[in-house]
Amino acid sequence: MFIKANHNIAASDELCIEYKSSEVPYKVRVEIFSNWISPGVGFNCAYEHCSLLRSNPKLRGMDQEVNDAYKKAVRVLPSQNTTMGIAVTQVM
Repeated sequence: MFIKANHNIAASDELCIEYKSSEVPYKVRVEIFSNWISPGVGFNCAYEHCSLLRSNPKLRGMDQEVNDAYKKAVRVLPSQNTTMGIAVTQVM
Protein backbone atom coordinates (compact mmCIF):
# COMPACT_ATOMS: atom_id res chain seq x y z
CA MET A 1 0.00 0.00 0.00
CA PHE A 2 1.21 3.48 -0.83
CA ILE A 3 -0.07 6.66 0.76
CA LYS A 4 0.77 10.09 -0.61
CA ALA A 5 0.53 13.00 1.83
CA ASN A 6 -0.09 16.57 0.75
CA HIS A 7 1.92 17.94 3.70
CA ASN A 8 4.79 16.84 5.96
CA ILE A 9 3.92 14.24 8.60
CA ALA A 10 5.71 14.26 11.93
CA ALA A 11 7.01 10.97 13.35
CA SER A 12 4.56 11.30 16.26
CA ASP A 13 1.49 11.92 14.04
CA GLU A 14 -1.15 9.23 13.93
CA LEU A 15 -2.27 8.17 10.46
CA CYS A 16 -5.73 6.69 10.06
CA ILE A 17 -7.31 4.95 7.12
CA GLU A 18 -10.90 3.91 6.67
CA TYR A 19 -10.74 0.15 6.41
CA LYS A 20 -14.48 -0.30 6.84
CA SER A 21 -17.15 2.34 6.50
CA SER A 22 -19.01 3.34 9.64
CA GLU A 23 -22.15 2.91 7.51
CA VAL A 24 -21.59 -0.84 7.90
CA PRO A 25 -23.45 -1.90 11.08
CA TYR A 26 -21.29 -2.38 14.18
CA LYS A 27 -22.25 -6.06 14.44
CA VAL A 28 -21.04 -6.71 10.88
CA ARG A 29 -17.79 -4.78 11.45
CA VAL A 30 -17.08 -6.87 14.57
CA GLU A 31 -17.58 -10.07 12.56
CA ILE A 32 -15.28 -8.82 9.79
CA PHE A 33 -12.58 -7.67 12.21
CA SER A 34 -12.66 -10.94 14.19
CA ASN A 35 -10.96 -12.65 11.23
CA TRP A 36 -9.21 -9.63 9.75
CA ILE A 37 -5.64 -10.97 9.90
CA SER A 38 -6.43 -14.67 9.56
CA PRO A 39 -9.22 -16.99 10.78
CA GLY A 40 -9.64 -16.41 14.52
CA VAL A 41 -7.01 -13.65 14.60
CA GLY A 42 -8.61 -10.23 14.55
CA PHE A 43 -8.64 -6.97 16.44
CA ASN A 44 -10.89 -4.52 18.24
CA CYS A 45 -11.18 -1.32 16.28
CA ALA A 46 -9.93 1.65 18.31
CA TYR A 47 -11.91 4.19 16.28
CA GLU A 48 -13.91 6.38 18.70
CA HIS A 49 -17.22 5.40 17.07
CA CYS A 50 -16.51 1.67 17.44
CA SER A 51 -15.19 2.06 21.00
CA LEU A 52 -18.34 3.91 22.02
CA LEU A 53 -20.62 1.28 20.47
CA ARG A 54 -18.58 -1.54 22.04
CA SER A 55 -19.03 -0.01 25.51
CA ASN A 56 -22.73 0.83 25.22
CA PRO A 57 -25.31 -1.85 24.33
CA LYS A 58 -28.10 0.74 23.98
CA LEU A 59 -26.11 2.64 21.34
CA ARG A 60 -25.37 -0.63 19.51
CA GLY A 61 -29.11 -1.24 19.28
CA MET A 62 -29.70 2.28 18.00
CA ASP A 63 -26.92 1.81 15.43
CA GLN A 64 -28.69 -1.29 14.13
CA GLU A 65 -32.08 0.47 14.04
CA VAL A 66 -30.65 3.37 12.02
CA ASN A 67 -28.94 0.98 9.61
CA ASP A 68 -32.15 -1.03 9.15
CA ALA A 69 -34.09 2.21 8.47
CA TYR A 70 -31.46 3.30 5.96
CA LYS A 71 -31.73 0.00 4.07
CA LYS A 72 -35.53 0.30 3.98
CA ALA A 73 -35.30 3.92 2.83
CA VAL A 74 -32.99 2.97 -0.03
CA ARG A 75 -35.69 0.56 -1.24
CA VAL A 76 -38.39 3.26 -0.88
CA LEU A 77 -36.50 5.98 -2.76
CA PRO A 78 -36.88 4.73 -6.33
CA SER A 79 -40.58 3.94 -5.95
CA GLN A 80 -41.56 7.25 -4.33
CA ASN A 81 -39.14 9.64 -6.01
CA THR A 82 -38.24 11.23 -2.66
CA THR A 83 -35.12 12.31 -0.75
CA MET A 84 -33.22 10.08 1.69
CA GLY A 85 -34.14 12.22 4.73
CA ILE A 86 -37.85 11.92 3.99
CA ALA A 87 -37.56 8.22 3.21
CA VAL A 88 -35.76 7.42 6.47
CA THR A 89 -38.38 9.35 8.43
CA GLN A 90 -41.13 7.38 6.69
CA VAL A 91 -39.66 3.96 7.51
CA MET A 92 -38.71 4.73 11.12
